[in-house]
Amino acid sequence: RDISKTESSNFKIELDVTKVHFVSINDNYRSHLRTADAVFLCCSQNAANFGMVNTDFLADLKSDCFIINVARGGLINYDNVMTALENGKLGGLGLDVFHTEPFPADDPLLRHPKVIATPHVGGVTDISYQNMATILAANIVRLVRGEELHNVVNGVIF
Repeated sequence: RDISKTESSNFKIELDVTKVHFVSINDNYRSHLRTADAVFLCCSQNAANFGMVNTDFLADLKSDCFIINVARGGLINYDNVMTALENGKLGGLGLDVFHTEPFPADDPLLRHPKVIATPHVGGVTDISYQNMATILAANIVRLVRGEELHNVVNGVIF
């Protein structure tokens, strides 16, 4: 893999996707941390995993590992992560969510050269907006017809 910093403080990251492992938090995910080049957080947040990216979690990572959080901000202990970045124990951090929103613009984490942050729009593209509109329009038609709606996440709505 080639990880290099460019003059614009952006990272170029190339990972061998043939070695990707999808690990559930219910699996023994900690055993995979020692060999991971990148850890993507894509889980819900609850009392059991709040602050899960802490000193112990970070100690299990390779020092050049990247953490990318697209899930919930409370999964990360920001003080522990900042210390790991400062001490060279973490290769980089990608954030699309934050523990406080709006996240303070003057927070030192945002100025760190190994941090890339987006305002929870990392997955927003023309295609994703088109897909959202298509799904919404189809659900409106279903609603008018009295049919079951797709993608309902909070139970029966009527």
